[in-house]
Amino acid sequence: MAKRVSVGKRLAHDMEGRLGSSEAGRGGVESLFRFFGITDSEMVKHGFLLTVISTLEYEEAQKIAREVVKRKQAMRADIMPRVSSVLWNGEEVEETEESFVLVMTKEDLFADLVKVVKRVCGKNIPEIVALPILRDGSGDVGEKVEGTELEVTLGEVKSKAWLYESDTAARVLEALPMTSSVNVWGDEIYFSVPITKELENGKSAVNLGDIAYWPPAKAVCIFLGQTPISNNGIIKPLTPVEVIGKVENPEALLGQVRQGQIINLKC
Repeated sequence: MAKRVSVGKRLAHDMEGRLGSSEAGRGGVESLFRFFGITDSEMVKHGFLLTVISTLEYEEAQKIAREVVKRKQAMRADIMPRVSSVLWNGEEVEETEESFVLVMTKEDLFADLVKVVKRVCGKNIPEIVALPILRDGSGDVGEKVEGTELEVTLGEVKSKAWLYESDTAARVLEALPMTSSVNVWGDEIYFSVPITKELENGKSAVNLGDIAYWPPAKAVCIFLGQTPISNNGIIKPLTPVEVIGKVENPEALLGQVRQGQIINLKC
């Protein structure tokens, strides 16, 4: 019997522990399927994951794909029935074949998806790797972000920004123009806003330049770099946030970061 190839060694480490177990229940499932038919760029905004599941048997890959979609832990599952792999096993070059299942899901459903796969496979647990969708190439190079354009001034630096179309972003827009002093946590800045709103689509990892609403502090956060709990290049907020927009030039704003610095947002 051929040795199973560790996809994790080639792509990424298993994110099950980092993403944590899902406590979203039915709400998490609904948050996935209400996005049916969305574009690639919208998947970037809303915290989707591409999960790669590898197995030696094509029939097992079929069972996995059917079950995760049937149980609504995935929006879709694509099967690559025959993948040839060449690797160094520590002593010699080895060749083998696998089947991959490529699963489109969300962060809050990942842990439950893993449980479904383990029930299907029994003792022969496949390699399961989750990769965040950080970028898409659906638009032209240099295409502007869709949304309402803002001007953000931090200290002496101005930058363009955009707020996406969402209920939370609309609430922030209603509060503009806004001037405040920022708090600093690593390379994240945050400041209070007169808004009380529950998370619509919470994210435990964000991208450089993301603007987000943080419910526990009733604050807007702008991620200009790593936070104290970031790891492996993944920018992590203290608790889940809702991404509502993006600044154009986070590197320039980063040079202005200090506690109490004045920030101004206006349309």
